[in-house]
Amino acid sequence: MVGISIRELRLRRGMTLGELSEKSGVSKSYLSYIERGVHQNPSYSILTRIADTLNTPLEELMKQSSRLKPVSIDEDWLHLLREAIAKGMRKDDLLQFIDSMEQKEKAHESS
Repeated sequence: MVGISIRELRLRRGMTLGELSEKSGVSKSYLSYIERGVHQNPSYSILTRIADTLNTPLEELMKQSSRLKPVSIDEDWLHLLREAIAKGMRKDDLLQFIDSMEQKEKAHESS
């Protein structure tokens, strides 16, 4: 899935979703939809802007998604996720939390 590749490359480049949005001209919400797989077929134009911003060839971005390997999740993590979902946590909440942690880590690194 191309969204996973985009997210992985964005994180590797140390960019937040907001930074990728600002630099690529693609809305933050649309980028989030792509990364989460809600929108799985972004246009060539959008993908080109994202690839350019991430400084990677479009072909590489597309190849990357086929090279990703499944990640195994241990039972503790599954339990925590189930508990969070049972208490009302949505995917958007988790993504927002992850983004805030990335921003916090980035601020810590620059200080």
